[in-house]
Amino acid sequence: DFGLDNETNQHDVREHACLRLQASLTAPHGLRAALAPTTDFRDYYDRLPEDPLTGDELDAIEARRGADRAKGPPWAPHLDVALTATAQVLKAAKTAGAVDPMASHPPIWDAASSRFSKS
Repeated sequence: DFGLDNETNQHDVREHACLRLQASLTAPHGLRAALAPTTDFRDYYDRLPEDPLTGDELDAIEARRGADRAKGPPWAPHLDVALTATAQVLKAAKTAGAVDPMASHPPIWDAASSRFSKS
């Protein structure tokens, strides 16, 4: 858990920065909603703007630092390759109906807002 305190709000800025970065990395692949957090911070994530790296808040500034780091080694090109592959797997599973028998309701990527989807 990288040492984040999950019992107080002491590290909320760091958590928010991580979520902003997560949203910015996954959105270009149409995965922003499918890979959304399932924690108490989901509300925060869902309220992020279309460009989650915008803003003068500390979490936005830290997220931009993370995004800059993600563009080079050791993260690049591996993050992009992995996210591209994940998007392909989800698209194939959805197209093949492979997830339908296991779902009692539509998959999260179907229910996601269109603003998070890549056409």
